[in-house]
Amino acid sequence: MNTPIENIPMNVTVFNQQFIEDLLATDTAQLLAYDSSSVKTTENDGFLARGSASVGTNFLNGFAQTSGFGSQPLANIERVEVIRGPAAVLYGSGGYGGTYNRITKQPQGRPFTAFRAIASDDHSFRAEIDQNVGGLPVLDGKALSLRVNGILERGYSWFGQRRKEDAIAPTLAWQIGPRTKMIAEYFF
Repeated sequence: MNTPIENIPMNVTVFNQQFIEDLLATDTAQLLAYDSSSVKTTENDGFLARGSASVGTNFLNGFAQTSGFGSQPLANIERVEVIRGPAAVLYGSGGYGGTYNRITKQPQGRPFTAFRAIASDDHSFRAEIDQNVGGLPVLDGKALSLRVNGILERGYSWFGQRRKEDAIAPTLAWQIGPRTKMIAEYFF
């Protein structure tokens, strides 16, 4: 919705990129610890949302997702939006407990590289890279941008479960016209 949060007649929480970086959050379960209406119940994407055993609705860039919300990786996520309460008015049936929308990182107009490494005392290591290639002129001056996010993680969780994550998330954006943009995303 193109509406300021203050004008939405619902409880809305937005976990932005700065908050994610401040927490060193690596998955959505770590963010939901800061949402008073969500309670993690299992390590396999089990959550209670406002007392409901079903999270309700889970979205990625506004498109419905069939999988559970739980421990989704944040490698290519810019922000997570949480709408609590009877969001069925906006998103159809199933949103009575809460609506969760993850927004992916989009290519920017300027090139940059960001790297983050996390090491812990339980012999765990995580490396993340965010590489953005700025506007590349192609096809009559139309701009083509590329952004790639990657993760390499090895280690153990706090209760001894082995953790291994290898992921790559390229995003390609093509500015076709002044009001037309085509975006292709992939997450592996």
